[in-house]
Amino acid sequence: MNLKLRSALLFTAIMASILLICYTVIYALYAEFKQEEFFIRLEQKGLTTYKLWVDVKEMDKDLLRIIDKNTLNELYDEKVLIFNEKHQLMYNTLDDHLVTYTDEMLKQIEKETYVSWSDNDIESVGLFVNENNKKGIVLISANDKFGKRKLQNLLYILIISYLVALSITAFLSYFYVKQVFAPIDVLNLQMNRITEQRMDERVVVKNKNDELGQLATNFNKMLDRLQDAFNMQKSFIQHASHELRTPLANLIASCESAMNKELTVPEYKELIVSLNEEHKNLVSLTNALLLLSKYESMRESIQWPEIRIDEILFQTIEETQELFTDHQIYFDYHHQPETENLLSIPGHQILLKTALSNLLRNACQYSSDNAIHVQLSVMANEIQIYVRNKGALILENEKNFLFQPFFRGENSIHKKGYGLGLAIANRIIHLHKGKLMYVSEVDTRTNTFSVILYSEHKNI
Repeated sequence: MNLKLRSALLFTAIMASILLICYTVIYALYAEFKQEEFFIRLEQKGLTTYKLWVDVKEMDKDLLRIIDKNTLNELYDEKVLIFNEKHQLMYNTLDDHLVTYTDEMLKQIEKETYVSWSDNDIESVGLFVNENNKKGIVLISANDKFGKRKLQNLLYILIISYLVALSITAFLSYFYVKQVFAPIDVLNLQMNRITEQRMDERVVVKNKNDELGQLATNFNKMLDRLQDAFNMQKSFIQHASHELRTPLANLIASCESAMNKELTVPEYKELIVSLNEEHKNLVSLTNALLLLSKYESMRESIQWPEIRIDEILFQTIEETQELFTDHQIYFDYHHQPETENLLSIPGHQILLKTALSNLLRNACQYSSDNAIHVQLSVMANEIQIYVRNKGALILENEKNFLFQPFFRGENSIHKKGYGLGLAIANRIIHLHKGKLMYVSEVDTRTNTFSVILYSEHKNI
């Protein structure tokens, strides 16, 4: 059962319940009103009969019965009994059946002055009357035949109107639901058109303020993210294949060249050195790819232990300085910590060291004056690390791709590398709920990479 039919049935069921409750209340209230009205008529008829019996003392009982039966408000199957204050029967209109009464019933009527009850189809009222200082009890009963016919007629009308209303409601609810779901059907058709070969298509958003418009907008945003991920994956595969193909092609060419001609011992040594260099490049590239794949699969919700960021930074600077002996790395505090506790953050020591090492090595490799400046700024809940070097700047149109795997800008044409260092560093920083940003200063031709880490993990 689809959602449209379920919605129509649910709406119809709700309306059916509401109508059933309303009609039941109407029927019950009318039945109660009919009974109360009939009791009032019985009371008035009883008082009238008692008054005639008291005022016309010499009136013959047969004559009183004739008058009673021929009044305008005669009731169907009417029975009237009049008792004196000693509970002696003084008058009755009984003909075809008897009215059951007891002395306890008469005492109750005398005590409460008014009593009404129903027995099958017969409605009865008992009255204690004091007319012209003459006390007596009147029992009057009758069959509300016409009232019951009206009630039955009302029941038929309610049943028929209920079925008609239910049918109309079912038809209108399905029509209404179909109209409501029409935009969803259109949206569904548009979504079905979007495939891997049509990732550039988007759902048409007619009204951004309603729920369907928001759904379509969010769906388009999701497609944008998926398309970016597919493009990055495609680019990653292409670049990885290209980077792997170059050293493999060199290895094959060198081996074929060695097999096709006789080489001297120095030439063999030169060939072995070249092959060894290509093997190192392959190992380095493979390790970088494995490292990036490992970090991409890690979750960002890991509970890290507390580590000292200054100790990691000093160790990384020292190790980088040993690798780049012709460079000079300068360190200073931009904002010194008020207490040592501010230097502690939740994190993984080896991962952060890898990220900082990639940034420092990148700065050394692209520095034009062999001088690297590192600054540490420690605040209440935030630690900032700045890595600056002078050299060729990243172009504006390249900044958006700076942290993507295998991306290399124009400033890296004559530099060795695979374009994975910054991507790995960016992923590690994000694993620690931090930020990695790049800013270029055109006037001083300075590249600045800034790392922001939080003492207490904040949502970014």
